[in-house]
Amino acid sequence: MRLLLKSGNVKQPKTDLKHRLKWASHSRIAALYDLYEKIKHHKDHILNTIRLGLSSARIEATNNKIKLIVRKAYGFRNIQKHDGYGISRMF
Repeated sequence: MRLLLKSGNVKQPKTDLKHRLKWASHSRIAALYDLYEKIKHHKDHILNTIRLGLSSARIEATNNKIKLIVRKAYGFRNIQKHDGYGISRMF
């Protein structure tokens, strides 16, 4: 599946995805069949991601930075009162 996402050509991953979906649909492993259902449901989105070469990595990194700031600021009532660990030092 990772190789499908890294491919630049849309036609090859489309046939590969179709082949893997057929294989997974006949699997007796419950987790593989659940994965098949999810991939089948989002097939068009997956192919668009391959075609456009987009990733959500930057958004995820920003979300992690926000979570870190919130976690470090837990318990502070006023950031300006605290010496040394203000927002400007984190970046």
